Amino acid sequence: TSRASSATYVDSAGLVKTNPYNRVKYSEDFTNRNQITGWSWTNFTITPDAAVAPDGTQTADLVVRNTVTTTDGLASHVGWGSTDTIYNASVYAKANGLSHISLIRYVGNTNCQGVSFNLINGTIHDSQNATGTIEDVGDGWYRCSIVNDTNTAANHYFLQPHDGGTPNHNYRFRVSMAGNNSDGVYIWGAQLTRDVSSTLYEYVKTTGTGSGGPRYSHDPETLTPTGLYLEPAATNLITHSNTTDNKFPVGGSYSTSSETAPDGSTTALTFTEDTSNGQHRYYEAVNTPPAGTYTFSIFVKAANRDHVYLRFDYSGQFKGLTFDLTQEIQEEQNLPVDFLSASITKYPNGWYKLSATRTTNGATLYAALEVRTGESGVGQNFIGNGLPAFHQWGSQVELGSYPTSYIYTSGSTVTRAADVYTSTAN
Repeated sequence: TSRASSATYVDSAGLVKTNPYNRVKYSEDFTNRNQITGWSWTNFTITPDAAVAPDGTQTADLVVRNTVTTTDGLASHVGWGSTDTIYNASVYAKANGLSHISLIRYVGNTNCQGVSFNLINGTIHDSQNATGTIEDVGDGWYRCSIVNDTNTAANHYFLQPHDGGTPNHNYRFRVSMAGNNSDGVYIWGAQLTRDVSSTLYEYVKTTGTGSGGPRYSHDPETLTPTGLYLEPAATNLITHSNTTDNKFPVGGSYSTSSETAPDGSTTALTFTEDTSNGQHRYYEAVNTPPAGTYTFSIFVKAANRDHVYLRFDYSGQFKGLTFDLTQEIQEEQNLPVDFLSASITKYPNGWYKLSATRTTNGATLYAALEVRTGESGVGQNFIGNGLPAFHQWGSQVELGSYPTSYIYTSGSTVTRAADVYTSTAN
């Protein structure tokens, strides 16, 4: 399968994980090409499939330095994009005469973002304007990665195998050296991801174009494998899915949660109700989407309240559904008018994914969570207790009749591209 974006899935531990979009066009084929279509090498020779790669296949390439003394002994690949954002570049490398490799994001002659890695002892050798990690993956192989420290526009991704000389911080973070036509480095599995975080994702193979990889998901409650995950395209219309931006509390306040989020991070939020007599909720708006069928989904974990009202309405309708997080049920016997379905799905560590689907008329949609006491005869207005009511993570509103996999947003809507399945069977 392939996909023109990142996408999430549930791993074997029940955590929501991201399968990334790898912007490198040829992740295992380092044959000399134009830098726009692949890897462009200067002062190196390449022997394809010269060694066993970290995945056990005979697909690692050997790159060997010639005898020209220069800083221009490297490979370049266009793919960073000029956007001022965070990127993570990585490659698997193994010493074969040459002992180091540098990963470099070209910004300018004196302010490049790069890290030099020692492939003998598995350490960071030098760095400039970037943070590096190096992971021992066995048999002399290391996964080396860099994240830019500053969100400066750039477009080129450089690999420079070298002999351990000091990179010149005043000239493109490059090492000047001459090779001997025999010493080199084995390389495999190059990846470049663009994200709002510095996460080093699982490796995704590419063979001529950037792509997201196949997703093999699991039931979040039983952890049973559910097979290959194939979904149509979808857009999360909530512009800040995991932050307090554009979320408006009423009768309470938000704070960073002490609870681990469904993806294993610390990005969950906690809603604390105040002691006023009234409603205790938050809401966020999706401005005038076209009329149609929409689904609101969100991950919720009980704190001092185990009942929440998932409100999904427009034009002051105040319609929604009550969920009991202890009994793991949706309480209403009948769905409100215009509501088509609702669901509650259990995730590890006390989290639940709640959803409601309804038809709309094109007016502004409001997605909200309201605190409920669970007491008979007590509705949306009551005297709050001043305590944390619930934790939440991953709000999503999308066009469609069911909730799809979570789409992370941070400042704008984000579209997950459709999964494309290609069979090799005759």
